[in-house]
Amino acid sequence: MGKVLSILSAVMCICMGCRTQESVVHPTLPPPVLAEAILQGKEVQINHLPHPLNVGGVLPFAVWVDGEKIPLNHKELKAVGQTFNIDFEPPADSAEIHNGAGWVYPFRLVKDDSD
Repeated sequence: MGKVLSILSAVMCICMGCRTQESVVHPTLPPPVLAEAILQGKEVQINHLPHPLNVGGVLPFAVWVDGEKIPLNHKELKAVGQTFNIDFEPPADSAEIHNGAGWVYPFRLVKDDSD
């Protein structure tokens, strides 16, 4: 009788193990307009928005492609952050931010011609 219980226990453990579900990982993709811009080698800026504009993390970033702001909704902006592994950190309080740098207009980038 003890052998039968041992075999039955082993079969039950194997069956229970087979029923566990594996977690499926779905990659987060950036919005198509941003992916296309990156593939075309365009200048892309992803800038943090300051506190009054980003209440509760709803609109964490402003996204610019070749100097034009790309209108993205909050889900797309969160996907951008996840895709590029960007944690939201409020930008440093500075005169530049208060004048709109990065969220009203893109930052001026200095191109490195050494490549």
